[in-house]
Order: sequence, then C-alpha cells, then structure tokens
Amino acid sequence: METQIPKSIQQVDIKLKNRIKAFELLPYLNPVNLEVERKRFFKHRFEINPTFQYKKLQLDPKLFKRELFSIKTETIEDDKIRQLYDDTIQSYVDKVDMLSHLGQKKFLYNSLQYFGQPTSLDVKQAKFLLMCPTFVLEAEQEHYKDEEAAQQFRKAILDFGFDFTVELSSSIVSRVIVVSGKNKMFVKKGISFSAIEIAALIEHEIGIHILTTKNAREQRLRIFSIGMPNNTKTQEGLAVISEYLSNNLTMSRLRDFALRVIAVKSMIEGNDFKTTFKVLHETHKIPAEKAFYMNTRIYRGGGFTKDYLYLHGLRIILRKLKQDEDLTNLFTGKTSIEYLSTINKMVELGYVSEPMNQSQPFLLRKEELTQHPIFKYLLEGLVEI
Repeated sequence: METQIPKSIQQVDIKLKNRIKAFELLPYLNPVNLEVERKRFFKHRFEINPTFQYKKLQLDPKLFKRELFSIKTETIEDDKIRQLYDDTIQSYVDKVDMLSHLGQKKFLYNSLQYFGQPTSLDVKQAKFLLMCPTFVLEAEQEHYKDEEAAQQFRKAILDFGFDFTVELSSSIVSRVIVVSGKNKMFVKKGISFSAIEIAALIEHEIGIHILTTKNAREQRLRIFSIGMPNNTKTQEGLAVISEYLSNNLTMSRLRDFALRVIAVKSMIEGNDFKTTFKVLHETHKIPAEKAFYMNTRIYRGGGFTKDYLYLHGLRIILRKLKQDEDLTNLFTGKTSIEYLSTINKMVELGYVSEPMNQSQPFLLRKEELTQHPIFKYLLEGLVEI
C-alpha cells in the first residue's frame, strides 16, 4: 500500500532527476571511428594500436558537479535513505569525471574509481572457466542476419508489452545495447546470431534491462530510473542468471565473460591494445573479429573496467539465490544489491511499489527448471571457489 512520501525525500529526488535528466554513459563510449580503426588494425596485421575518437561531451563537468553537490540531502531524516541519495550523487560525480577524461590516461583511474577492478577471486574463477572443455548443447552456428535478429527482438518486446524500438547501428561496440533514455535497443549492423544467442539476449536485454527500466518508471521516486551506485554489477548479474534459469546460457557465453575478466586484468597491468588482443586471439584462440570488438569494449575511453562485472555479478547473485534470499525488490528499477535492505524498507514504508514486472525465469525459480548438469556444476563451482 502506497503512503505519502516525506517532502524532504521528494524534493531531493526531484532535484536529482532535474540535474541528471537524460544522462547516459555508454553512448559516449562508442568510438565514432570504430570501423575505420578496425580496418586499419587488421591492415597492419594487429601490430598497431587503434586511435579511437569520441563525440564531444554535451555538458560542463564542473557545472554538473556543482549542481549535484548543491542538493541538500541532509534534510532527509532517515539515515539509510539519505545515504542512498548521497551515494547516488557521488556516483554521478564519478561518472562525469570519467567522461571529462574521455580518451585520456586519467579515464582509467576514474573507471577504477567507479567500477573497480577484478579481484584475485574473479581472475581465479575466470581461469577455472577457461580450463573447462568446450561443449555444445545444441547447434550454435550463426543462423540469423542482423535484421532477422532485430525482428525477433521486436517481437519479444511486443510480447513483453514494452514500447522500445529496435534499430541497427554500425557505431556500437557491443552486439546489442539498450539505451533506456531513448527507449531504444540497438543491434550491431553486419553481424549474425544463432538461435540460442537470440534467446539469451532476449532474457538478458529485454527480460532484465528493459524490464527494470519499465518498472522504474512506475515508481514515484526517480532514483529508481536514475540508477543506484554501480547498479551494473546487479543488473548484469541478474541478466546472466536469467539466461541460465531460462536454459539459454552456453559455454561459449561463459567463456566470453571469463575472457573479459582476463582482458580487463591485462589492461590494468599496463598492456596495450595489441598485446591484450593477442592474448585473446592467439592464446585463447578467439576469432580476430570477435577479439577486436571484445578488446575494444575494454580499451575504449582510455580503459573501461566495467566488463569484469558480468562474471563478478553472476557470482554475487548466485550466492544470494543459494542463501534463498528474496531478490524480488531488485526488480523495482536500476537497483544495486548493496542497497537491498534500504529498498526493502522503502517498499515496507509504502514509498516504493513492488515490481509490476519480473523476469519469468526468476518467477519460476530453479526448482521448476531443469538446468543442464554441467552448467549446474560450473555455476555451483563459482559460488564455492
């Protein structure tokens, strides 16, 4: 049952929404000369480093931070809720610091400040997965061209009852990306997808990222749309688990998450683009095209550490599920598991509504699904390591 939200919280929430507006991090990180640099890299037989360029930041970082710090959160009486807003403000300061150094060495330090870096456990688990033999649950050959895949994503969005559009784009680094502020899902132009890849991406991108975007918009407080600090870890953890619980996770997908950890670690250790590319391509036998884009995800901006969080987030959510913790309220929006107790409290107080939509695999839960025994063994191993 909804109750009146204290004015102090409403006022801070509205001010934060007005300061943030449609701020998006990832669109700035797509190099504008991506394909030009890819061709140059291949032409020189992987012996040069790409020189990526980015679109100009459409805000004044100093003014943006000044406006954020002017929000008087001390008026919020509840300590936990006040801390949530304080931390969210600081997270956006960290984000804009990152973007203000786009393409510079300092970008990496800002990325480390915001996203962190792989722990020794993350690296250990990545190596564990890469040591496992590959196997195929079903034919994973690519069957659907970009527009054919886009059509399947459009149908899935309609089936979910959402209103996002799907477009092809040659300027994105990822195979698929959701830009919530534009109500759009972009599919990389010129690539193809297997049936199981499409099914997995439907669970991942639509069943988690778009679903939590829609749930956030149903909330009276905008912080659930703005996004809590480092919600990437929670979002990606939920998304990968959703692939698993819907029986759409593949060994090649798990290996990709592991390789991202290895590549991020290599980049942090000071290796340049071409060196880490060779680790992916020559040491781990990743096809050159795929290795280039995977590496670009990590080196873009000047060093973007986010990609280790897929495996890291997977482990965190797995542990919570094993402990039989109720994760329902993580679906209220762009939440972070670190603030789950605060979110639960806000739901109990009636400030926040329980999520209207929830990912179907999570509703069914693993007791009613039959996971492949090898995946079950591997994922349980991640929790135990």
